[in-house]
Parts: sequence; C-alpha cells; structure tokens
Amino acid sequence: MALLHRRGSFCVLTSALLGLLPACGGRVVVDAMGRDGLGGNSGGASAAATTGGAGGESPDGGAMCNAPLPPSPTVPDQPGCYTDVMDSGWVAIPCDCELWLANTTYATITAAVTLTVTPPDEVPGLTGPLDVEVAFDDPDASSYATWANQAGSGVAFTVTNAAGTTTVRMGTSSLVLAPVPVVACTTRKAMARVAGSYSMKLSMHAALDEGSSSAMADGTCAAIPPT
Repeated sequence: MALLHRRGSFCVLTSALLGLLPACGGRVVVDAMGRDGLGGNSGGASAAATTGGAGGESPDGGAMCNAPLPPSPTVPDQPGCYTDVMDSGWVAIPCDCELWLANTTYATITAAVTLTVTPPDEVPGLTGPLDVEVAFDDPDASSYATWANQAGSGVAFTVTNAAGTTTVRMGTSSLVLAPVPVVACTTRKAMARVAGSYSMKLSMHAALDEGSSSAMADGTCAAIPPT
C-alpha cells in the first residue's frame, strides 16, 4: 500500500462492480484482491446510486446540511476514486466518465448540463457504432420529464428512464440539456459511456444555479484502447 499512498489519487473497484464503474484513467486501480495497476476505460452507462447528501450532507430537508465527512486516514475500501488532500487524508472524487451534480445548499437548485463531443468530424448517432450516452441519477424521474419534452428530443438526442436512471444518447456533437432540479443536500451522479471510436472524447459541463450564486462541475470520457 505504500506505493498507492505515494500516488495522488486512485480508483478502488470490487470484483462485483468491475466494469460498471469507470477506472480512473492513469490512476491506480485496486481490485477486490488488493492488486493494483494502471487502468482506464470509458466506464458503463449505468449511473451510480444517488448520494444521500452532497459531501455527506443529510437529505432530510432540515434547516441545514450536515458537515462533509472528514478525510479518511486510510484508503477507503468502498468502490470509487479517491485523492489524498495535502497528505491529510483521502476524500472521494469523480472517476473518469463521471459527473457529480452536488447541491450543498439548503434549497433546491437547478443544473444545466452541456455535452460536447470532439473531434467535430466524428458525430455520435442515435443508432450505429458511434455511441455516446450519459446515465443520470433520476429517482423521481424529474430529469426525464424535462428532457423528454425538450426541443430536439428524438432527433438530436434520445432519452429513456428505467429503475431510477435517465439515460441520454447523443445524436449530435453538441447538446445543451434543459435545467433540471437537484434537491437540497443531495448529489446526483452521472456516468458516461463512449463507444465506437478511440479518438472520440466527451466533455461534460454542468452549471449549478442557486439563484443568488452559481457553481460548475466538469467531467470527461473517452474509450480507452485495449492493452
């Protein structure tokens, strides 16, 4: 484990989730047997479960969110990616192909997501091999209800909902999804999947608007060639 602690961040995977969570690009990947190695892939399109509070906050609708959990002195054994903050402990961070929409305020905010695929000559399709999808936590189907009725639905993109997850498949190189709600003290996570080209890259950007203030979140995803 000394080798792992010398690295800035890495991804922990259990054998049951291997292939469902993305590896952390060039970071260390640890499987259920404790083996490590450099890894990276585009991940699956299934979103992770909704976090019960942004950064450890309670989603119970109280007057204020709980304080974030303190950094762990040891590497957490839960699946995910972690970074050592100034040698003071390990905290969770988004893996490659993940986008976290975190609301650390006391009221519902909105999140507007922009998806961009490069290079411009490789355009993802609603069918066919060039497949770019992003699966969003959506336990109340509020995102699905908004995006299914958005202009361009069924033409520039498709949107489906199942088991608390809403999946958007791109049929264009640039897509701006209409703002959707994120309730107080929760984090909604998204996981992307890129297939059909090793040169195609997806950039994800979210603008989080509280009304009086705003924040941003970003993520990227690409298919990694087999080694």
